[in-house]
Amino acid sequence: MDWPGPEPQRKISTQTGGTSDVGLPLGGLGTGGMVLSRSGRFTRWTVNLQQVLHHHEASAGFAMWQQQAGQDPISCMLQPIPQDGSLSAATWRKEEAANQYAALFPKAWHDYAGCPGPIRFRCESFSPLIPGDLESSTLPVAVFKWHLHNPSKTAVSAALMFHFPNLVGAFREKGKPYRRHAGCFNTMVADETAHSIVFDRQTASLNTKTPDMGDGQMAISVARDDGLVLTECATFDAAADGSDFWPSFSATGTLDPSIDWIADAGFQEVETNRPAGAVSAKCELAPGESRTITFALSWDLPIVRFGSGRRHARKYTQSWGKSGNNALAMVEQALVRAEHWSQQIDAWHDTISAQFGNRPEVTGMMLNELYLLVDGMTVFTAETDADKGHFGIIECPDYPYYNTLDLWIYASESVLRLWPQSARLVMDDFACSVSQHDDRLRRHMRSNTIFPVKRAGALPHDQGSPDEDPFVVNNGYAWQDSTQWKDLNSQFLIGLVRDARIFGLPWLRDHWEHARAACAHLNQYDRDGDGLIENDGFPDQTFDNIPMKGPSAYCGGLWIAALFAMAEAANRLGDRGAGKAYHEQAIAARAAFETALWTGTHYRLDRDGPFSQCLLIEQLFGAFLARRYGFGTVVPDTHAVLALKTLYRENFQKAGRGEGVITLANMQPAAVHAVEADHHIAFQISESIVGFNFSFAAQLESWGLKQEGHEIRKALYRNLYQRGMFARTPAAYDVADMESGLKFRATMNMRPLAAWYAAPWELANPAQDMLKR
Repeated sequence: MDWPGPEPQRKISTQTGGTSDVGLPLGGLGTGGMVLSRSGRFTRWTVNLQQVLHHHEASAGFAMWQQQAGQDPISCMLQPIPQDGSLSAATWRKEEAANQYAALFPKAWHDYAGCPGPIRFRCESFSPLIPGDLESSTLPVAVFKWHLHNPSKTAVSAALMFHFPNLVGAFREKGKPYRRHAGCFNTMVADETAHSIVFDRQTASLNTKTPDMGDGQMAISVARDDGLVLTECATFDAAADGSDFWPSFSATGTLDPSIDWIADAGFQEVETNRPAGAVSAKCELAPGESRTITFALSWDLPIVRFGSGRRHARKYTQSWGKSGNNALAMVEQALVRAEHWSQQIDAWHDTISAQFGNRPEVTGMMLNELYLLVDGMTVFTAETDADKGHFGIIECPDYPYYNTLDLWIYASESVLRLWPQSARLVMDDFACSVSQHDDRLRRHMRSNTIFPVKRAGALPHDQGSPDEDPFVVNNGYAWQDSTQWKDLNSQFLIGLVRDARIFGLPWLRDHWEHARAACAHLNQYDRDGDGLIENDGFPDQTFDNIPMKGPSAYCGGLWIAALFAMAEAANRLGDRGAGKAYHEQAIAARAAFETALWTGTHYRLDRDGPFSQCLLIEQLFGAFLARRYGFGTVVPDTHAVLALKTLYRENFQKAGRGEGVITLANMQPAAVHAVEADHHIAFQISESIVGFNFSFAAQLESWGLKQEGHEIRKALYRNLYQRGMFARTPAAYDVADMESGLKFRATMNMRPLAAWYAAPWELANPAQDMLKR
């Protein structure tokens, strides 16, 4: 691809492989997202925060037209023909005319090299996700900068059309937007900035201060510029064959004005008419000439509603209000600020490239895994007089829980570095949950036993499900009884003390009693008084199919790191006595950890369980975090290096075949018998869990094994981004029989944001400056 932007973007961007029609999402933090895929289709929608909707909307996209003097015009939709036969009067790109596609969050580039005719069409799309700039980063807008180039020796007339359906009201409920268009109507607006189409819907909520979920306005627009002829068709029927707009565009590169109408309700068995609109820009290109045409999209759908019925206003409404009537103002602001935003994003990419290098498997994956902050059914609510607001991303669509804590500890550095205000809201909510008790009962998904929704002192597994009442009802998860888990409280304490370095001493003081209560609650599991907690023989931690019993490497290491963190926090707050006590317990726990678990080559998974002799990928995670954040030394460096080398050899090179680090290796007879007795264990132990792989690569690099860490990153890039998993990274994939195709589970997973562990923690300090903006 001939690159229109800065050189670092070319080097570290992801140029996707595989056959999947993937792409980066457009949208801001908490606005809901939509994906313009590499084929030119709009294919994935998360505007309704209760679902990830996979739906090809053929009436959304772009079309091109061109004509050389004395020759017939050439035109086509810039996406393959829809399978449902929509808009059959239009000409569609041939399926085999593959686009060149590259992405570096939040920008994506489509190069339509396979288009007929001499003109080269390239689209640069993005939303203004700019680190530290919440005002811009929470806007529900997208910009499409089209670069046209005439390489021929003759002048060519060229035109682009942006067409889009009226989807106001379409996202009121789950499911595809079928028969939800009654009352929809479109309006054309032309002013000194642009030609725009505003999509609206007649509803009873127009007479109230706030609309219902899914209602409001949307708009598309094309910017005025010298030498451009702008035309529009305010209303055509997306459910018809396209003959009400396509003939004019295909003949002349312009659109005829429409007779506007309002959609009816239709019959029960027949889809109603579906209003859509289009804007176009036409220009003349001399031989060798290039120019840019800018389009934009906005969706002012200000209210989200979760399963319980509770409503929240999206974050952007703090500046734009909750009326849902500002789509036109938003889309025009997007056009006015597009170049400024683009330059800010490019400058951020330059900085990231300068800090971390130009390797796509490192820097490129760090940036592109941020897609989930838009597309993770992300919620970002506005502040009110009674509520400070909330921020949440789901674990994944298959396990739809907000801010799952045992994944958040892996993912949170990315949010903390770039939009620290959002990360602070998450930790505020976790801190306030410590003392909460909810004695209503959940039914265990595996054993059918019952357990309380939330125990006082125990950190929740998550901050709720979008199908319930997130941020009010915690612990939507019921696969295991997470109220007895041994890793969550430690992960909270480590995150809290780390984040306090950014948010300051007053913030830490506000949450200190929550921290002490969380630490005291977990300390009850030190039943023998040696300072180290013990697991209880069931899957009581993030490996929620693998039982651990007695002292364990994963939970014990996190506990020691948490004790060191608590010592630091107490000393910062001037409580020297508590600081001394926490530090002394950490030293005692560290000695017990070594005695119980060190084998001479690695740390046992646990002391007393059937998997004791197995090699666990994350046995040093707690030691790694303590080392990374400077809390203290959990294990001797010599032991860490030996263990990492053992894991690299056994879990990656041998059992993982060099394609990924599997969760458990060295399966002894007791472990094999346990797996045979419980089939749920089998899939989790032999797969390569992506977030743990990113973490393990960073651990290798932290203890000086940089080449080994890089080999794992290359394997992840090869097996995910180059095999069609870009922007839908799974929780895990199977390294066995990869020749027959990639087997994976739980796509769009939060834990792979651990890609940001590749960035040294010392470079996170600019987050403090962002808080002042």
